[in-house]
Amino acid sequence: MDFQTLILFVVLGLAIIAFIREMFPMEVVGFTAMVILIIFGIVTPKEAVEGFSNSAVVTVGALFVLSHAMVKTNILNLLVTNLENFGGKRKWLVIGILLTSVAIVSSLINNVAAVAITMPLAMQLAQRFKLSPSRILLPLSYASIFGGTMTLIGTSTNLLVNEVVIKAGYPPMGMFEFTKLGAIFTGVGLIYIFILARHYMPNRAIISSLTRKYHMSAYLTEVRVAEDSPLIGSTCLSQQVSSRFNIIILEIVRDQQKMSTDLRNRILQENDTLIVQGKLDDILRMKSELKVQLLTDTKLNDEDLNDAENAVQEVVVSPGSSFVGSSLQAINFRARYGLFVLAIQRAGTTLRDKVSHIRLRDGDALLVFGHRTKLDQLRHSTDVFVLDVVPIQLHKIKFWWMPVTILPAIMILAALEFIDIMSASL
Repeated sequence: MDFQTLILFVVLGLAIIAFIREMFPMEVVGFTAMVILIIFGIVTPKEAVEGFSNSAVVTVGALFVLSHAMVKTNILNLLVTNLENFGGKRKWLVIGILLTSVAIVSSLINNVAAVAITMPLAMQLAQRFKLSPSRILLPLSYASIFGGTMTLIGTSTNLLVNEVVIKAGYPPMGMFEFTKLGAIFTGVGLIYIFILARHYMPNRAIISSLTRKYHMSAYLTEVRVAEDSPLIGSTCLSQQVSSRFNIIILEIVRDQQKMSTDLRNRILQENDTLIVQGKLDDILRMKSELKVQLLTDTKLNDEDLNDAENAVQEVVVSPGSSFVGSSLQAINFRARYGLFVLAIQRAGTTLRDKVSHIRLRDGDALLVFGHRTKLDQLRHSTDVFVLDVVPIQLHKIKFWWMPVTILPAIMILAALEFIDIMSASL
């Protein structure tokens, strides 16, 4: 084995480890590996960037843009939600309609976008039918993969294979050339899920409360400002409550009125109630030093935090998010969105300590608390998607009709071979 071959295997091995461990964003690992190969002369600079001129890569990029535009219009959400309504209260019929819908959608747009559209609805169904979310989310993922086999643009793999076929001197594949075979594969796959696979899906404990899901009960509680507390006439900022006790003040309740903005600068009064998040030891230390009274032996849950103005919500960091690789502190999340992140759930592990310093990964679930208007604003961010179902409105998107007409036009032009798939996508 010569030196260059050894370097190649070392770079590949390290890249695979970095991908598995999710040490860095995937694009950073890929570009770093490419640069190392250039430095050692294993590939030339021209060969390294040759892929960017590949028509399949350009087509995939164009379809990603179109997929995102389709998601923003909410038209697919509307279709999926209406299809789900036909099932009524029949559990597996509703889930069957959902899986069939996502398979059809993923034959038209990118798989990730198809799953992102339907995931909030899947979570709602899991709660409605008292199922473990994994028993719906895993089949949802499989259904999107099955559906991608039905058309040329259904998955990037089809486009890459089509490019290889063209370079080999064969005629290009048609848009619906393997739809029959793909439909059979999808049908068999969905039948397998319903007859066999659903019995082997992981059946984790059903969690009806987000605070219980994130094991937050020991960390959320109420304290009242006693008559001899040094907090009276002072502010949380001047008393350095957050820095001294590692505690987050979520709300201040005064005379049954809840306050959730500019809490650090609020002048506190006797009998004010503070809803706080922190470790039990820190809360007890705060009780001793600041003369506050603990009010709850039973800990707070979603119902205590959700009201007309504020809510607890779960959001997931989306693939390709600008948050990936950065901490909440680095992106200035609290000031940027006006929301508190109470905990992070990653690969089944709940992270609650110093969450503002944790580097985020795609797929991280964040337990967020704040004003409902701020949560609504967060829905428009492409960096996360909110795990609930929201009212669907098309009129808010000025040009919602454009991607809805462009996608069928691409498929028709490519199917009739007026122009090639790359030109149609562009």
